[in-house]
Amino acid sequence: MFRKRVWIPILSVLVIVLGCGLFYGRKVAQREPIKVYNRVEVETKPKPPPPGETAESGHWHGDEWHSTPHETREVPNGAFPPQSPVETAVGGYWSNGVYHRPAGYVMPYPRGQTSSNPFFADGVPEHLKCPEKWIGVYRWATDEWAAAVEKIRQISREVRAQYNPKRPIHEVWPLYIEAELFYQANADIPPLDPERYPPGSFAEFAAAPERTEAVDRIDWWFQHVLDYPEISELRWNDSTTYNNAWRMELGFDKPGWNAVKLVDGRTFYERSDHRYKFTFTDGNQTFTSHSSHSGGPDAPLVEINLNETSDEELEALGIDYSIIPYRQGGK
Repeated sequence: MFRKRVWIPILSVLVIVLGCGLFYGRKVAQREPIKVYNRVEVETKPKPPPPGETAESGHWHGDEWHSTPHETREVPNGAFPPQSPVETAVGGYWSNGVYHRPAGYVMPYPRGQTSSNPFFADGVPEHLKCPEKWIGVYRWATDEWAAAVEKIRQISREVRAQYNPKRPIHEVWPLYIEAELFYQANADIPPLDPERYPPGSFAEFAAAPERTEAVDRIDWWFQHVLDYPEISELRWNDSTTYNNAWRMELGFDKPGWNAVKLVDGRTFYERSDHRYKFTFTDGNQTFTSHSSHSGGPDAPLVEINLNETSDEELEALGIDYSIIPYRQGGK
């Protein structure tokens, strides 16, 4: 009796499982087979010009023909050499924190010898030029970075004092940013040092995009100092605003990154070198909040009573870094 009670349920379960398996297998077998399509490359030909026109006399914009050649963007002041964009060399290797290039590698875009500064129209004095040994050398590839920085500071002081044309900032800034973007696009950056940034590690993941800054190439530091002494003055006298504007222009920061929503519903743009304390009274309740983008414990503290601060006053106390002040006329 005991054996029957045990085996009958077991046999029943096996029969059910077997039946389900047969049913599912039959259903799968009846499905349409998966079709694999091979990719076909379609050769596209440019649309021919209309009668009486040639490819050199105009161009298509959609279905509309423009009887003028495509405009080409000229580089300001002819400052950049007519070379093809650089392709980062392969085959190099890291050793003791220094990246070694492949044999025969030639660094592109040598700079720091001439300048678009009108005060150097007849040439740059020899003592202000970038030394030959530092042309094309990046910070991560030399043990002379400290010496290079000291040399750049000396030259910057002399250029700002004696060779500064003092052009309007809103005219110089766009040229400077265009040069920075050019350097960024053509910077020859090696892979991360695997000893400092092991592949797959958090350190590799957290490596900031600023690591690819072209300003880490020594001769390009010299170039900026020679070309744009007005910008050097900004860096010296208004470093916080300059740094935030530079980061915004190069895409390191997103618009509105320093915006905060206050308890009274208004939006405030915090200065990155300040701390803030906001108070707001609603009836019998007083609300207090502090800055979200603190400039550090030693930064100036600005206390704002929202009940007594108008919209105009609140706007004047902050700054929207997405609005580049150096692009505004008259600045």
